[in-house]
Amino acid sequence: MCKIKLQPKVVKKGKIIEKETVGVLSMKTEKECVVTAAELCNSYLSENGIVKNRTAVCGNMDVAWLSRNKVPVVNVNADAIKFRDAGCVITMPQTNQELSDMIFLGTTVSEEKKVSLPFLIQSNSDNLREKVVLPTKTAIDKFIPNFKAYDTNVGPHEAVLNALSIYHKHAEIWKSKFKRSLSVVEYIEGENMIVGYGLSINTISKVFDRKINENDFGKEFGWMSVRMLRPFPVDEIKKALENAKKVLVVDSSMSVGYAGALYSDLKAHYRGLCSNVVVDRLSAEQAEKLFSRLKSTEKESVEML
Repeated sequence: MCKIKLQPKVVKKGKIIEKETVGVLSMKTEKECVVTAAELCNSYLSENGIVKNRTAVCGNMDVAWLSRNKVPVVNVNADAIKFRDAGCVITMPQTNQELSDMIFLGTTVSEEKKVSLPFLIQSNSDNLREKVVLPTKTAIDKFIPNFKAYDTNVGPHEAVLNALSIYHKHAEIWKSKFKRSLSVVEYIEGENMIVGYGLSINTISKVFDRKINENDFGKEFGWMSVRMLRPFPVDEIKKALENAKKVLVVDSSMSVGYAGALYSDLKAHYRGLCSNVVVDRLSAEQAEKLFSRLKSTEKESVEML
């Protein structure tokens, strides 16, 4: 297990010179570290410059301006989902490992000439510490090509649509090199399906696995993790839900006055009974209750926990 090394940084304040410390992660060998999303962006990327001369920003940006001006930049943002109509690619990782991987994958996707848009990654929590396997700088250099400036006349709408097939292509390359999947959806089929993203679906999948091991669940239950919101992976979601009779969508972001963000999109493409729960941070106890609730649901509803 590696730790973030603290290195001195000289800060001049008038005539006074002070020494601060900044976190820097070693990129010479592949290591397993415990890091937060903020540390991945601010130290792992910025200090080491692992993504060659690119910028990965953790925090708010003027996404609409970046989209209009066709700026390919990776942005890790706790409010990424709220920009779903701004003209950008939006992904929703379950873990910090997926977030770390998506920074590199997002760089290659956003810089494709047919895309050339901001690539937003929904951050589960800037302060959440999880184990992350960090690839070497050499491996990343081979995965991310040298950037070449280009002119593009592809509009934002077309560019967002183009991003899906391009994402698939680079995700397959990533999986072959690093043995980690970043597919736009991941699911286990069942008659009653819980659909979600980020930390919530991570909790739901763990509760599901425990219930399977205890022989409490059969084929009646399943779950689906949606890793991409824009472009919306319609065909992949339809295939995952083709045998589902009931669906419960768990959202952490809400379209105020209507329903959850993911539910709003999914409902347009699923004709079965579909309900929605909006919750900021789902506990294991709450997740377990959702399975029982879904099975007994007879009508559609939208509510906040």
